Amino acid sequence: MRRFLQRLILALLWLAGMLTAFPAQSSSVAAQSVAPLYLIITPDAFASALTDFITVQQERGFQVQLALLSQTGTEKEQIKNYIQRLFPRPKYVLLVGDNEFIPTWPFTTFAIPPASTDLYYTTFTDNSYRPKTILGRLPVHNTTDLTDYMSKLIAYYHMAAIPSWQQQISFIATDHPTFAMDTEDDFNYIIATDTTPTGYSGTFTGRDGAIAPTTGGDRLFPLTYNANSDDVVSIIGEGRAAVVYLGSGSPTSWDWNAGPFLSVNQVRTFSGPPIPLVLALAHKTADFATAESMADAWILNAQSGALVYIGASADTQNNSARALANEFFNTEFYDFSTPRSVGEALQASLLYLDKIFYTPPGGKAEYERYQLFGDPSLTFRLPQGARLRSHKFYLPVDWGSQVIIPFSVENPGETAETFELTIHSFALNPVALDVYSVELAPGAATVVYATVQMSTDYPVGASDNITLTATQHEPLPADELIKTKITVSLQTFDPAIPLPLVKRSNFGKPYLRPDAAVGIIQ
Repeated sequence: MRRFLQRLILALLWLAGMLTAFPAQSSSVAAQSVAPLYLIITPDAFASALTDFITVQQERGFQVQLALLSQTGTEKEQIKNYIQRLFPRPKYVLLVGDNEFIPTWPFTTFAIPPASTDLYYTTFTDNSYRPKTILGRLPVHNTTDLTDYMSKLIAYYHMAAIPSWQQQISFIATDHPTFAMDTEDDFNYIIATDTTPTGYSGTFTGRDGAIAPTTGGDRLFPLTYNANSDDVVSIIGEGRAAVVYLGSGSPTSWDWNAGPFLSVNQVRTFSGPPIPLVLALAHKTADFATAESMADAWILNAQSGALVYIGASADTQNNSARALANEFFNTEFYDFSTPRSVGEALQASLLYLDKIFYTPPGGKAEYERYQLFGDPSLTFRLPQGARLRSHKFYLPVDWGSQVIIPFSVENPGETAETFELTIHSFALNPVALDVYSVELAPGAATVVYATVQMSTDYPVGASDNITLTATQHEPLPADELIKTKITVSLQTFDPAIPLPLVKRSNFGKPYLRPDAAVGIIQ
C-alpha cells in the first residue's frame, strides 16, 4: 500500500509540474506565436550574397531581418543602439564583416594594449556584461569570402543524409605538466556523461603502446595516449561533428608544450569536410588585432575549416576553461530531440561561470574574452530520438527506503518506434526500471517509473545523478543507433534547510545541471 501511495503522490506531483511547465495552448494561440528574430547586420556591398542564407534561415523557422550599415550607421554605438531598439528583441544577431567593417569594443586585460570583444553589442543596460541576445560574427573581408562561407554552411543545412563522421568528436588536451592531468580528467568526465551516452565515438586508438578507447570520441591526449600533431591533422581530415582544444595558444597557432603543433598555414590547407564546431579554449586564438588569426583561418577556409569557431580574444585560464567545456557539453548534448544551438550552449556555459564558478563580482572577463565566429544558431545535424522529460519536485524519503521517479517518454517522429530504455546512477546506487522498452505511435507518449534504493549512509548534502537513456534502432538505410538521455538529480537535505542546495561544486568540477530534480529529505 505504501508503495502504491508513494507512486500515486509522485504521479500527481509530476503531472502538476508538467502542466505548469508545458501549459496547453489552443490552436489560435499557437498560430499567433511569433518566430524568433534573426538579425543580420552587413555592409551594403555584401547584401546580395546573403539571399540564399536568408532563405535557409527562414526555412529553419526564423523571422529574418537584414540591416545595412547605411541604415544602422557604422560606429559601434550606432549599431548597438539599432539592435537595442528592435522589438521583438532578436534571438540571434550576425555581424557580417571583419572589424575593418564593423568595429569591436575594447576591454581591459593584463595585456597591453587592451583586447577587443563583440560582447557589448549585446548588453543593453548600463554597467551590464550579461548579454541579452546571442551574437556571432563572420570575419569576411570581401564578397568572395562571404560566398565561400555561405556555400559550405548552406550545404550543411541542406545535407540529406547524416554522414558517419558527424557522429564522431575529438578532444585535444594540453600537455602542459601543470594542467595536463586535470584537463584529461575533465574531458573523460564529458565523454562519460555526455558524448558516450549519446552515441559519439572516435577513431584514434593511441600511440607507442598506449591504448586509447574510442567510445565517446577521440582522446587526443599527449600525456596518456602519446597523441601528436599528425594524429590531430588526420582526424580533422576525416571530419568531426566537433573538435575541442584546451591548452596553450597564440593568435596564429594552437601550442602544445613543444608548440606550435597546429598553425594558420596548416588550417589553410585543410580539405576535409567542414567541422560544424571548433571550440578552442586557448589563449588569443580569436585575436582581432591579428591580420589572420586561427579563428579567421578556420572560418575562411573556402571548402573546409569550420562552420563555427568559438575562441578567446585574450588570455584564458585553464580551470575556468575546463569548467566552460563541461557546462557547454552538458547543455549541448543532453537531449537531441530538442537541440540547443552552439550560441545557446556558449551563453549557458558563461552564465554558469558567472553565477556558480566565480564568486562576486562574477565572470565578466569570461564574457568579454570568448567570441563566436560563424552562425550562432547552428545546431548539430543528428537523428531525432525520444523526447524525455521529468519535472522537479521534492518528496520526503526515509533512509533505506525507495524513491520512485516518473519519466515521460515521447515519440516526436512521424513513424511508430520502439525505444529501449536503460538507467544509470552516477553514484552507483541500485536503480531499476519497471519497463525496458516502449513502442510508441507518432506523437504518442507514456510514463515509465525508475526506482532508486536510498543508501542508509547517504550523507546530508550529497547528490546523485540518475540518467535515463532511450536507444532507438533505425531500420533502413543502416542500423543506426540514436540515443537521447535525461538526467535527474537526487539531493539530500536536512529539514532545517528550507531550500534545495542548487549550487554545488565538487573539487572544482562543475555541477552537472540536471534537467529535473528530486529532493530527498532526511
